[in-house]
Amino acid sequence: MIFEEEEEEIHEDKDIGDEAEQYDSYREEDIEIEKKISAEGKDYTLIEVDLWATSLHDAKIGIRQDAQYQSKSRQFTKTTEVIGEVVFHTGWGENRQKENYKEIVTIDEEFWDTSKKSKIMQIVNDRYSDYDPKKFARILRKLMVKTFVGLGRKQEGSMKGRWTGSFEDSQVMSITMTFGDRRRRNPLPFFYVDIPGFKYRVPVMRVHTIIGDRYVFPLIDDETNTTVPYIIEGRRFTPGQDYFVFDGRTMQKIAFINDVALNIGGKVDIKFMKPKPDKNGELQDPWEYLRRNYVFQRVLIMFAASLKYFHPIYRQYRRVHRAMKTLRDYHKDATKMSVMEKEDKYRRAKKKMRFLKNFPVWPKELSLHYNPRRVRT
Repeated sequence: MIFEEEEEEIHEDKDIGDEAEQYDSYREEDIEIEKKISAEGKDYTLIEVDLWATSLHDAKIGIRQDAQYQSKSRQFTKTTEVIGEVVFHTGWGENRQKENYKEIVTIDEEFWDTSKKSKIMQIVNDRYSDYDPKKFARILRKLMVKTFVGLGRKQEGSMKGRWTGSFEDSQVMSITMTFGDRRRRNPLPFFYVDIPGFKYRVPVMRVHTIIGDRYVFPLIDDETNTTVPYIIEGRRFTPGQDYFVFDGRTMQKIAFINDVALNIGGKVDIKFMKPKPDKNGELQDPWEYLRRNYVFQRVLIMFAASLKYFHPIYRQYRRVHRAMKTLRDYHKDATKMSVMEKEDKYRRAKKKMRFLKNFPVWPKELSLHYNPRRVRT
C-alpha cells in the first residue's frame, strides 16, 4: 500500500543504459558546485549543531530567504523549514577559532508535519478513515533532514545556499529491521546519508544491543574500494543523548557527541579527541585524516542534527510493529468467530491503532530502493 503522488516531469534524455539517471531528481549537472564543497575537507576539531526553539532567526524570517535557497538548490523545496545552524571551529584549547563558514539545518515538513492542515493528515482523512487520525498520522512520518551553506555575507558567493547533505529515514528498512529484532522487539530505524559529489549512500542503522544504544555506519573509500565500520555508542546515565564514536576495528575513541540537555531548542557538540603525546613526548594525532574526511564529518553532522527526532521515530516503529503483529491473532480468530464478530472486533482495534495489515510508505521512500540493474542480465 503506497501513497499516490503526482509524477515529476522527467526529461527525455538519450538512453545511456542507466535508468537511475533518468529518474534521479538531482542530476549530475545540479551538484557541480556542491562537489567543490565536499572537496574542501578542512580540519574541524569542534562542530556545533544548534537547533532553535523559536523562529526568530535571520535564516528563518522572510519569504525571500526561502526563495533564495530554492533558486540555489532543488533540494530546498517549498515545504522545507529551517530549524537550526551548524558552526565550525578549528584548533585546540585556547587556540580554537570559530570559522566564518556556517550552514543551516532544515527538515522537510511535508513528510513530518501532522497538524490538521498538513499533507499527512489530508491523506489519513481521505484514505484511512477507519483509524484514529492522530494516531495513524504519526506512523506515516518520514524524517528528512538536510544541510545547506548559509546565505550570510561572509560566505563565498558561489557556495551560498548550496546543499551539503541529507539524512533520510528509510521506512522499508526500518520496519524490516524492527521485525528482525525478535529478542527485544526494539525499534531499529535505518537511515541513508546522501552527500553531494559522493557516489554512494552511506547507511546509518541502529543495531541490537542488550544494554544501551548503538548505531553503526561504514566509511567507504571509493578510490580503493575498501570500507571500515564505525560505531556510535550511546552513553548511559547522562542527562542528554550522548554518544562516543569508535573505530569498529580497534574500539578507539574518535569523537564525542555531546547533547547539551539544558539547551531549549536542542544543541549538540561534536568534539574530536585531542591529540596526546606518547611515551617519547611526541604528539600523536591518529584521527586527523578522519577530521579532514568530508564524508565522515557529514555523517556525524547529520546524525547530531537528527538526534531530537529519534525518540518520536522509535515510538513510531514500535507502534507499527505492535499493530502489524496482531495479524497473527486475526488468523486465529478467523476460525473461532463469525464474520460479523471478527469485523466488529478489528474495526474497534483500528480506531485504537492496534491492527494494521500493511504499512503505507511514500513514493519518495520507494525511490531509495530503485533498482537500476534490473534490466541487465
